[in-house]
Amino acid sequence: QSKAALAAGKFVEAYDSCARMIDIWPFVDGGAELAAEIASRYPLVMVGVAQPALEFDPRSLNDPAARRTGRLMERRLMEFVERGMPILGHEPSCLLTLKDEYPDLVPSAATQKVKESSFLLGGWVADRIVAGETDLKFKPRHETALVHGHCQQKALFGTGPMNRALEMIPDLTVRELDSGCCGMAGSFGYDHFDISQQIGERVLFPTVRAHTTGPVIAPGFSCRHQIADGTGVEAVHPVVFLRDQ
Repeated sequence: QSKAALAAGKFVEAYDSCARMIDIWPFVDGGAELAAEIASRYPLVMVGVAQPALEFDPRSLNDPAARRTGRLMERRLMEFVERGMPILGHEPSCLLTLKDEYPDLVPSAATQKVKESSFLLGGWVADRIVAGETDLKFKPRHETALVHGHCQQKALFGTGPMNRALEMIPDLTVRELDSGCCGMAGSFGYDHFDISQQIGERVLFPTVRAHTTGPVIAPGFSCRHQIADGTGVEAVHPVVFLRDQ
């Protein structure tokens, strides 16, 4: 059933059929291959989806390939939006594309709806708990979590929703670090390593090294790499931290 839907280009139906056997597909003949095929063709949004056409060149907003990518994502994601399903992201820079770039790249009522339906997962979970739509309970943590926000997260959403989710863990103290950029900024830190390290040493690295009373939390993929490279400390994604509670 899932294969037939996939062959017909019905991505939501293909996913729904596969999702019903999510707990058993690793043990079904061909199940792993089918799941991999759906994952490769389904509208999963990740860093780099449109970046080859968009990165570093504002003229690429007129690039036909970039616009085709935007229209394709718009059509596929609208399948979710029209069914009242939220689009949730773990990585702030992924949501930047949906919240900021696509509405400019492909202006339409559809991209506006996709924008309005897109949320970072941590804040969305916190809102559901506050609204009484879920009874998630978290185990207490008698610690202080040092939180480093992602630059694009700060610009588009703010860190408030993420921090609200973390503060729902009993006895956990959330300390957000006013550190600015971590210094990585995508591939900048690899292309300009010395400058990148100097930026990290301004506030972030010394504070992380001195923090011994709990986890270091950072939603940004590149931020976590920068923290690990500069301090040897493995920062954890806030959603992973919530899951483990």
